[in-house]
Amino acid sequence: VMGFETGGTYDPGQYNIGKDGTKESGSGAVGLIQFTPATLKEWGVTSEQAANMTRMEQLKLVRKHLKRWTQPGDDFRDVYMSVFYPWALGKSSDTVLFEKGTKLTGKKYSQNEGLDLNGDGKITKEEASNKIKDYLLP
Repeated sequence: VMGFETGGTYDPGQYNIGKDGTKESGSGAVGLIQFTPATLKEWGVTSEQAANMTRMEQLKLVRKHLKRWTQPGDDFRDVYMSVFYPWALGKSSDTVLFEKGTKLTGKKYSQNEGLDLNGDGKITKEEASNKIKDYLLP
């Protein structure tokens, strides 16, 4: 998951990059598992502080996050969902996470449009998880 989320760099300072190739147009997420600013704020850490951590320092936050959302025996789909979209934990693989043009999830759809494997304007849990599977098993 960390390899996928950092584009293979495992860089704790890796920001989510938007369509124009800049962090300013991205989601604001940063780090080994792309922590959102809201999650970091809960822990009293700013995005800038997280970006300047060493891998070992940030791994403590990764562990804290995974302990919060996952349980022993979870498969890679739910481990990834704990990072990508915790709401989807335990939901079926055909659950729609984001849909193009909707008020509720349209922005998240555009930020993750590359995960819409069949181009139907919807990103399902399975589609998002398949990207991880493809990364793990090239």
